[in-house]
Amino acid sequence: MIEPTFQILVERCQAPIQLVDGGTVGLRHLGVSFGGAADPMALGYTNHLLGKPTHSCALEIRFGQCELRFEQAGLIALGGADAKARLNGKLLDNWQCVAVKSGDNLQLSMPQFGVYTYLAMAADFSGIANSDNYQTGDAIKYTPTQSSARGPLPISLRPDYAGNLTLKLIPAQSFNQLTPANLASLLNVEAQLMGDSNTMGVRVDSELDAKLMPLMRSIPTLPGSVQLPPDGNPIVLLKDCQTIGGYPQIGRVHALQLGLLAQRRPGQKLRWQLASCQQEWRAWRKWRNWLAS
Repeated sequence: MIEPTFQILVERCQAPIQLVDGGTVGLRHLGVSFGGAADPMALGYTNHLLGKPTHSCALEIRFGQCELRFEQAGLIALGGADAKARLNGKLLDNWQCVAVKSGDNLQLSMPQFGVYTYLAMAADFSGIANSDNYQTGDAIKYTPTQSSARGPLPISLRPDYAGNLTLKLIPAQSFNQLTPANLASLLNVEAQLMGDSNTMGVRVDSELDAKLMPLMRSIPTLPGSVQLPPDGNPIVLLKDCQTIGGYPQIGRVHALQLGLLAQRRPGQKLRWQLASCQQEWRAWRKWRNWLAS
């Protein structure tokens, strides 16, 4: 039996809308990056609101400013950057499920804070000739599925994209080669995000002295690896990063913070704080246990 296929019409969008999931695992030895959602935590929470696996496909909308029309009734959930969504002109709260009807119009504005908004649906996008990027006039095809709406995400769990971010840094191979002056500057001086950042990595304006860092052969990298290039401004690698790199790696950022970092905009402030693998594991386990509850 062939399942019916429906579609969402993209009536307007400023930036391409992407269909994303939890990324690709197990292929980095072949040079394949993880990819997937820029903010995995927001994707996971949004899917969770519909009772779906956290890595399920959803629409990733960059900087809002889009308009979608639904051709079939169903259930959706919104999360990530609050784009002041309006359904048929009525303002919707972020981080909750909402039922849509055939012909309903969803409008998203520019978020005040954050970059990426996630739209999850009671839908299956697999096995359909879909694109990864959608522009004005495109149709996003899907097969409806059954989902059970859950209550709004508790306020205590909702990510803060507005405030200054404290990045938890787990020391790595080259951390002990930082000079005392560099270490003091890294941990005690407020830094800010630079403009030349993307989904491969975020540059942090820290102005460390990298002249004394020894040259090294390329070694494996992961999302969260913190590289120190010759200009002294650390690079935090993100979901689309390369699989190896030759810059010294001074640390690794807590995995649950990568989405918070990706949601920041150039000029926003941050600080570094030393952390341990044990602290990261406890935070990760707490998050996974909540999703499973």
